[in-house]
Amino acid sequence: QPDYNLFVLGDVGSGRSTLLLQLMQSLACARPVPPDLCYLHNFQNPERPQALRMAPGQGRVLRQLMMQLSKTLEKEIPHRLEGADFKAEKEHIEKAYKVQEAKAYAELDAFGEARHFALYRENGHLVFTLLGDKGRALTEVEARSLPHERRAKIDQAEEELRAEISRFLDQTRPLERAMNERLLELRRQFVKPLLDQELSAIRTQLEGLSLDGPTLSAYLDLLMADVLDKLGLFTPSDADEALRLDELDAVLANYGVNVLVDNAAMTGAPALVDNNPTFRSLFGSIEYQPEEDVLRTDFSRIRAGTLHKASGGFLMLHLRDLLTDDQGGLCRALHGRCHHLPFVSGLNQSHLPASGLAALQQRLGSAFAGGVAPRSGRPSMPKRHFCPHGGAGGGECRRVPGTQRSAG
Repeated sequence: QPDYNLFVLGDVGSGRSTLLLQLMQSLACARPVPPDLCYLHNFQNPERPQALRMAPGQGRVLRQLMMQLSKTLEKEIPHRLEGADFKAEKEHIEKAYKVQEAKAYAELDAFGEARHFALYRENGHLVFTLLGDKGRALTEVEARSLPHERRAKIDQAEEELRAEISRFLDQTRPLERAMNERLLELRRQFVKPLLDQELSAIRTQLEGLSLDGPTLSAYLDLLMADVLDKLGLFTPSDADEALRLDELDAVLANYGVNVLVDNAAMTGAPALVDNNPTFRSLFGSIEYQPEEDVLRTDFSRIRAGTLHKASGGFLMLHLRDLLTDDQGGLCRALHGRCHHLPFVSGLNQSHLPASGLAALQQRLGSAFAGGVAPRSGRPSMPKRHFCPHGGAGGGECRRVPGTQRSAG
């Protein structure tokens, strides 16, 4: 029954643990295999990884499909953006911009020449030089030696030229932005059919195999938008190539799947015994990676505890071990359906996204049901708070008056 936990008393050596385990296993065989529990990258809020439940054994299928998708994107996107059709369209857009920009520059050049200034481009900037009567650029010493009236006219002409340059930039910058927007839209037009095809195949293969279908569908939509926003990372550029490849690897890593609990080999519900119910053993853990003197983590570094693995089945704990190591944390977690993970020592200067727990609807001695939504806290806080989502009901750990003996 929901919210019911079985508490067994007996003398040491009476066989209570063995009998209870046999009963759990016999009941678990008749129950359905629970879903796989997965974590996905949250594109909108990376510090709160997205939980997903898949049909038994389909978590690894999803992971394999997403790995293949990353390989396909890494190979096919550059191929499409370097093809003859794309290059022809790109040259047409760039040529239209260059014609308009050249016309405006010719007018600016004539404006400067009429005032005895020569214009040229240098490292993306417009530079002008004062010319003498013979059309030769004057040095600073020669310019200072000119009569006062001539210098005053030159100063006025320079102010006029600077104002004209500002008008030129005001005219050409919108043209350049429009060109870049058209080029970006062109890239998306050439890549979007590829994404539609690949993601449609994934949706078809996994249709009806996710217990959180809308969540998976929304995730794939956000993934498509993310790829289209980062197309510049998929093709070589004049910038640092090693940096581009590192950034691309980081982007593709976000398209992976962390299969927290894989029930592919199960034939019924789990029936587990945790003989060492430490905090890490029960609630799982988050692994950290040192990067430039800062510890970081992400959705792929979340590891399951026995509460996750027993989801949908049975979990047996020895009360004395539990009270010794957990200090009542499991009782609070089952009662409140959330838990506080102690902040890791030494990480108060790090910005660390965090995981959550599987939906703590698990009930000792009763069926467990899955689902998890993480919630992270500020790095400076002493604790991080995680709350589950999905489903109804939560477990309780009830005190038995007058009992001091350990029980299985």
